[in-house]
Amino acid sequence: MKSASNGGANGKRKREEEEGDCRYIRLERRASPRSFVRKFRLPKDADAGAVAARCENGVLTVTVKKQQPPEKKTKSVQVAIA
Repeated sequence: MKSASNGGANGKRKREEEEGDCRYIRLERRASPRSFVRKFRLPKDADAGAVAARCENGVLTVTVKKQQPPEKKTKSVQVAIA
């Protein structure tokens, strides 16, 4: 699995054997049965340089940090009373 600069994820699908009595299958339509591309829209305050992803037990978890908001600047103004 690798992240793409266009805000997506690229990877290859592996066929796995079923275990036990229970099975759950989720199929997605794709152009190729071996690879897939999934794109995500990120909010404006997302830090694209701080993206982390991990795949564990078939679950892909993507973490995107928010950018720190700019520090608000205050300015004192002297008011002359006439």
